[in-house]
Amino acid sequence: MWCTGYIMNGGCSDDGFEYFRNWIISLGKDTYYKAKENPDSLISEFIEGEEYYDFESFWYVALTAFENKTGKELYDYLSDDFKTNEGNYPNFEFTWKEEEPETMKVICPKLFEKMYN
Repeated sequence: MWCTGYIMNGGCSDDGFEYFRNWIISLGKDTYYKAKENPDSLISEFIEGEEYYDFESFWYVALTAFENKTGKELYDYLSDDFKTNEGNYPNFEFTWKEEEPETMKVICPKLFEKMYN
């Protein structure tokens, strides 16, 4: 999926990947599961002229909803040793390399063909 974010956004940092995932989740359950199964399926979400595919503020919907419902902040319920908290992401071994574009084409041939610069 990170490769897809890299192709669609012309690069993808840790934060950028989080915002990219937010965007995918915001598109709904079907799109999310299709992308999880086959990241290249996001070609159906391509919009000519769209510069970035991300939705940073989507995460704040959950935070705000939690606070509105409980009067408390969600982060108060996440311990510092939570395995995937911000800044404590697992190490990934990618099957693609940005310096070897052909490796990205193997994962997302349609997106690569349409969007890779």
